[in-house]
Amino acid sequence: MGYADSWSQWLRHKYPWMKTLGLIARLASEDEWEKGAKGPENHPYGTSFGGLYDAQGNPLAHFRRDGPEPSIRATVSVKSEHPNSYGLHHMTGNVWEWTSGLREVEIEREDIILIFMILCGGSYDKNDEDFLRAAYRIRRPPGVPLVDEFGFRLVVAPPLLSR
Repeated sequence: MGYADSWSQWLRHKYPWMKTLGLIARLASEDEWEKGAKGPENHPYGTSFGGLYDAQGNPLAHFRRDGPEPSIRATVSVKSEHPNSYGLHHMTGNVWEWTSGLREVEIEREDIILIFMILCGGSYDKNDEDFLRAAYRIRRPPGVPLVDEFGFRLVVAPPLLSR
């Protein structure tokens, strides 16, 4: 993930105290991402109220809504929706977010193993509520070109230990 690595290096340079404290900027693990999205209330969606709409029917995330007032079919600025209980914006919708999660897929006939990275969160172009749940995952090859439907979120934390 070249862009995430570049941002991580920039943060280490800009904030040298990170190294002193043994912290790095990195992609979140799948578990970290999901916990951050669900918040302390363990909401199924990464929103402040647990659903995709508030009590008045206003959307709490940026995702495709068809009908009389369709949604914008593009990404929006990060703080354009309400944050969840942890203060995180756009954990649901806007862009699929890369995590550090990996999956191996074996193609038996070819004797090949493919490695895929895991993305979470759904995007502005998805309207199926299942895609927008914090527990939902998609996988893509690490070298897939960066498109406006994909993004990343860095966490500043200790390095992940290998399992």
